[in-house]
Amino acid sequence: MLMSNDLYEICVQYPIDNIHYRTMQLLYQPLIGYEATSVYLFLWSEVDQISLTKTPCYHMRMAKSLEMSLKMIASSMRKLEAIGLLNTYKKEGEAGCYLYELLLPILPSKFFKHKILNTLLYKKLGKEDYQRTKVCFTTFSFDKNKYQNVTASFQDVFSIDLDVDNQNSVLQTKDFSKATKPIEKEYPLNLFYEGLDQYQIKKDSLTNEDERVIQQLGLLYNIHVLDMQGLVKKAMEKDILNHAVLMQECRTYYDLQVPTKFKNIYHKQAIQHKSVKTNTSMDQHIEYLENISPMKLLRAKQGGKEPVRKDLVIIESLMAKLGLEPGVINVLIEMTLKECDNTLPRGYMEHYGGQWKRKNITTVKDAIQEAKKIMKAKEKHKIVIPALEENKNEYVDENTVDDETFKEMLAKYD
Repeated sequence: MLMSNDLYEICVQYPIDNIHYRTMQLLYQPLIGYEATSVYLFLWSEVDQISLTKTPCYHMRMAKSLEMSLKMIASSMRKLEAIGLLNTYKKEGEAGCYLYELLLPILPSKFFKHKILNTLLYKKLGKEDYQRTKVCFTTFSFDKNKYQNVTASFQDVFSIDLDVDNQNSVLQTKDFSKATKPIEKEYPLNLFYEGLDQYQIKKDSLTNEDERVIQQLGLLYNIHVLDMQGLVKKAMEKDILNHAVLMQECRTYYDLQVPTKFKNIYHKQAIQHKSVKTNTSMDQHIEYLENISPMKLLRAKQGGKEPVRKDLVIIESLMAKLGLEPGVINVLIEMTLKECDNTLPRGYMEHYGGQWKRKNITTVKDAIQEAKKIMKAKEKHKIVIPALEENKNEYVDENTVDDETFKEMLAKYD
């Protein structure tokens, strides 16, 4: 959580130019939003001042300049980090001292070839606006066959005197593209290659470009590496990976396995609703529920098996219609599985989901306290299905159920 008196410094590898500004405004802004784009451009504007004064700045200055809350700034920075535009470092031994490393947006030509970013932009803008945006970065082509190449070569202009002992005469140029953080590197290709032999696919038959496409499609469609092996096998034609076929196979997989309407249940707990980390077993369990999505929690509870559509519809309703935080839903899932014989009755979950929404329960810790009351009340009064018993919710002190007892009760259903 950022504080107003937290300090920050900025470092950059390369300067930003006009094409980068246009890329940010037309290509990145639709994906990350106006606030995150403003934070990024503001940090670039601060580079010169911090370099000249040799002193760090307070985050409150940023908040005042942008007219944004520190919570909004922190959220915006998370988006910039995730999309590969920012690296954040915290100084060891000093609280509230950050270093922000600004990275360049990828070039438009690479953006439109990027399977993840390009697809997200198309979904965000729609076909018509996407085409209009793409035209802004299109250059006219010329028939070079009508012209004669009269470009001067290096030897025509420069001469090299090998007798001069000057080690600094040759300068190495840096590749500007290295200032861009590749977001697809999170896809574990090492695991992908481990089981590739069973599909009779040789590792050396896949090029670097093939790897890049596999990584981007795997992240875009949330495809496990073991499933990706089979999809790659279907797209192989005479030991050559057909990218168009692989893309179609990934789309088909996504449509069958992960319907678009359940996109929300992949979300994790928002950072502003997370608790401070400690070493107790209960706090470790709270951290686990804060950092796992409801979809992944259901999958873990079922031994890695994909959740059934009926359960996903219930979870989606709690998140989309009631607006419950993912971590709160995770607590509700664990409580329901325990209290309802490893099932997820819709009436039960909607009853307590609505109750927790009215009580403004937004954190995992508060949700666990509410779950303790419910479980203690059921144990005391032998209520079979509390959701069907209206006007009988007596107050029970949450301290009557200790943390370890609560953990032991839930552990039976992991």
